[in-house]
Amino acid sequence: MDRHDELIRLHAMRGLLETRLLVLERAIEDQRQHGVAAPDLLKRVEALLPRLEQVNAKLDKMRSTAAPA
Repeated sequence: MDRHDELIRLHAMRGLLETRLLVLERAIEDQRQHGVAAPDLLKRVEALLPRLEQVNAKLDKMRSTAAPA
């Protein structure tokens, strides 16, 4: 996989993770409004955040090592 393909893959993965986190955030808020605890949803958020951090770190590294245009 070349650099361009890797950037596309990482951006897509970041978008997917951010979307999942937004959906979970809304679900948690809905449960809180109904007075229901959301420990299972919080665990899912906690599992996704490190993956998002890894993707962002890879993207940052790729940007910092990019050849000047």
